Amino acid sequence: MKNIIVLISFLFFITNCKEQKTQSLNLNKEKLNKNFIEERDTVTFIKEKPQNKDFSFIDSMTPLKLPIGNKSLIEYEFPKEWNFGSPYDSKRKVSNDEKKINRLLGFYEGYKSEKYKVSKREIKSLSFFLNVENDYRNITINFEKIFEYSIARFPNKNDSVQVLGLWFSKERLNPDKEFPFSVSYGELIVIKGNKIIDQITLNHFEGNYSLGGDYRLSYIDNDYIIHTKDFNYGENQGYFIRYEKWKIKNNGKIVRFFNQQDTILNEGEVKNHLKSGNWKDLYLDRNLAYKNKKWGIENLYSYSEGEYNQGEKIGEWKFYSYKNNTKGELLYTETYKDGELVERVFIK
Repeated sequence: MKNIIVLISFLFFITNCKEQKTQSLNLNKEKLNKNFIEERDTVTFIKEKPQNKDFSFIDSMTPLKLPIGNKSLIEYEFPKEWNFGSPYDSKRKVSNDEKKINRLLGFYEGYKSEKYKVSKREIKSLSFFLNVENDYRNITINFEKIFEYSIARFPNKNDSVQVLGLWFSKERLNPDKEFPFSVSYGELIVIKGNKIIDQITLNHFEGNYSLGGDYRLSYIDNDYIIHTKDFNYGENQGYFIRYEKWKIKNNGKIVRFFNQQDTILNEGEVKNHLKSGNWKDLYLDRNLAYKNKKWGIENLYSYSEGEYNQGEKIGEWKFYSYKNNTKGELLYTETYKDGELVERVFIK
């Protein structure tokens, strides 16, 4: 059973990191510190200027109040990994950790109040909110066949920046299989001047509801800091992947956020809680998978070098292959201007 869960994890590109505290990356280390790995964005394209869209329908929606989500998700310190035994063994003793984890991760959960549940025919199609043509998830999901989704208005970041929540799912992607895969996603979308400025995945489930799979759950605190935790979980066993914090800047950009008590990676500098200056990043890179139109490729990681300014990438970034804890050949470059990705060029 454990092998099956590991296979599911591989297919959906969540690294099997087993550290909750971040460590510095050393390319000469024998073992890869996979908790240093961040996920590349789900959208792979040469970014065009944001288009004006009619978001006037948001004005009629009552915004939710902060905080949003289950604070216990953040307060509970998850073990690196767990295996509580067979859930079908009626004689085994159920521990407090098992009870807690099952309450938090027992099923995919997002804010789906019937008040905000709408049909695409009534409001907009998913392509109104997402760049579905270039979205990594388009490899397996036909967005045009998702006829129902949920939306909710989050509190405004400021007078000019609005925030929207979007949840959608697709059941039984491969119904011919004994244990078909299903996916569920929750997106936070930032809007400014009737243009989508940025977005981040708040929640996701990718796997089989019986066997388990990969989870992301989130909590948004009173200071509008977005907390995300990633896990692999199924049938009373799993492991913790990563804990990250994010901030919506006043310009609408979503960037990584670091508290003073966080263990700061020494592969770059942090100023005012944000990445600054030259950085070396290691990614679980979905761009490479999207380019090859595959869920699985031999090397999932890319090693990148570039510069941050107040949490946003600037100038040219270079992305290299990464195998056996060693930086390899140049794979592609990205160019940023005024905080926007303007070009992505694949070398290989």
